[in-house]
Amino acid sequence: MINPLPAGEVETAAPTAVRRAADDRAPCRRCLRDASAGEDLVLAPYDPFTVRSPYAGDGPVFVHADGCEPFEPEPGAMTEQMLDDPGTAFLHVHFAGPGCFAFRVDRA
Repeated sequence: MINPLPAGEVETAAPTAVRRAADDRAPCRRCLRDASAGEDLVLAPYDPFTVRSPYAGDGPVFVHADGCEPFEPEPGAMTEQMLDDPGTAFLHVHFAGPGCFAFRVDRA
């Protein structure tokens, strides 16, 4: 199952959060779709890890400022093969560009 915000909702009122209109590509981490140009977004810190580790830490993510429907996962795809490995607890999917955390994948 894909969990776009595995550690809970993004704190859009955080002191470091910035509200702005979407310009180029700005993927929302709640609904997992790119915002359209002009849509209001919040760029806020978010730590997707649910346990403390050397890899944990806040990173910037976009979410729609006025809320949106959370992503509804569809079964299948390559994730099932990766999760078949008994040493894999979950997958964190990242993008190479800014706002690199995308979502977490858990076994259904």
